[in-house]
Amino acid sequence: MHAIATTWIMLPRGALKPRKEEQLLKVRLACPDTTRACDLTHAFHDLLQQRRGPPVTGVGTPG
Repeated sequence: MHAIATTWIMLPRGALKPRKEEQLLKVRLACPDTTRACDLTHAFHDLLQQRRGPPVTGVGTPG
């Protein structure tokens, strides 16, 4: 995958200018794996932004 497309995928939705959005769409249409990576990245970002509840403690600590 091209380094620029990778950078575009990592940006939040709406962060790209319209011309770059068009270019990313072309890349996504050309490669289903890129489309899936983009979708998963945005879903993960949304999950992190919308998490609720108390912080998780004791994860990864012995005992």
